Amino acid sequence: MKQHNWNFLILGVGVAMCFMMFSQPAEARFPGMDITLWDEHQAKEDRKNPIYLEIHKLVEEKNYDAAMQRIDRAHQQNPQKGTPLILKSLLLFEMKRYKESYTLLQQGRDIQRRHPAIPFAHCRIYRIMGNVELSDQACKIAVFQHPNSKDSHYQFAQTLTGMGYMELANKELARAAKLDEPNPIYHFERGMNFFT
Repeated sequence: MKQHNWNFLILGVGVAMCFMMFSQPAEARFPGMDITLWDEHQAKEDRKNPIYLEIHKLVEEKNYDAAMQRIDRAHQQNPQKGTPLILKSLLLFEMKRYKESYTLLQQGRDIQRRHPAIPFAHCRIYRIMGNVELSDQACKIAVFQHPNSKDSHYQFAQTLTGMGYMELANKELARAAKLDEPNPIYHFERGMNFFT
């Protein structure tokens, strides 16, 4: 190989390493309220509930123990609502406690089958469990329900990548990048999909 081709390769690897070291991974992110809470047409109080808002803030600050306490209190106050269980399931997923996350997700689903976070949560949990076919089905529903969510497009891209559909995954990553322009991880992953 000529000298300048090696320089280009070394430069490319260096740029890739910088992205990996200094960018925040999009994967480790609690989904936004557009996914986790009912919109005002379905449940007016969800996005105004101070406990739910506080839970989101605590999770954003990575104060998982305090968030878990608030979720448990919300569930004790309203055991007939599925939202606290679903929020707890999403939090357990963040904490990499996948089996517990899955169990609570099913309990929340039994209470509120049409909760907007269920397909999104299934998209992630089925992929982690190795069932990409069910993950794919859930991701398609999540993207349909939340077309303006960077999180739903990113999770769908992760499943498509796991299935080997790199071109489709890159389309979903491009949609996520459009919705979350400051985050470089989408562009990095699109580039990595060309090399796999």
